Amino acid sequence: NVFIVGQTGGVYQSNWGNAERLYQSGWKDHLFIVSRHVSNEEMNDYFSACDAITLPYRKGYETTSANLRQAIERGKAILASDQYCLGDTVRNYRLGLLFPPGNAEALRDCLLEFAGKPDAWFDAVRKQCAAMNRDYDWQKIGRQYTEVFNSILRMDQKRQ
Repeated sequence: NVFIVGQTGGVYQSNWGNAERLYQSGWKDHLFIVSRHVSNEEMNDYFSACDAITLPYRKGYETTSANLRQAIERGKAILASDQYCLGDTVRNYRLGLLFPPGNAEALRDCLLEFAGKPDAWFDAVRKQCAAMNRDYDWQKIGRQYTEVFNSILRMDQKRQ
């Protein structure tokens, strides 16, 4: 089953208007679209129930994603558009599979590859997610920033 969860589009983009076409192409019994903002409680339920999260951001999406971070925190495999920070994060930490943005055929192939992954692959992804969570732990990052600021202060004190 595939769930498309959350409000899509934006001010300049339409929402999920292709649902009828998807339903007619054989997905009717396996596609569920929840096209609205979901509460944190609902989001936690969806994350708990899923095997992976797909992040099919449009070409040009340069930043990271709260959904990416939440999937990593929960140890979920990630299927994402291969661009900028998203692609680099998934690739460098081996968190899942990538596909070119805007390429529906590549996304389909990615989903087919994902469906054939063995349990050992999912175990490895969970371990990689845990490693990334350790590397980017807020306390660790805070200590690094504190060290940098203290170093700057020491250099400034030496100059005076």
